[in-house]
Amino acid sequence: MCELNDDDATALCRSGLNNLSVLELNGTPVTPRAIQVIYKSCRHLKKILIVLSFADYYDDPKNKNQRKEYSKKTQALQALQSKAGLGHILKIDVAPLP
Repeated sequence: MCELNDDDATALCRSGLNNLSVLELNGTPVTPRAIQVIYKSCRHLKKILIVLSFADYYDDPKNKNQRKEYSKKTQALQALQSKAGLGHILKIDVAPLP
């Protein structure tokens, strides 16, 4: 699994992403820190939408460790919705565990 992390987000913002007004990540694993970097760097953002499912991260839905890690990762992303400012523009759509 490959995730969009804070280093990737920093590089993208330096390459011109900082003028973005809407960011939609569909099926793209992303770290909470990457979302925070993008939010701080892209002052024009009006909406961030993240759509994720278990299959975006792992390939064995019966594996208990993978299920646990998926839950941790998605909960950490959803926790960003309670942050001042960011929570007003961030929508996270997480598919339930299979």
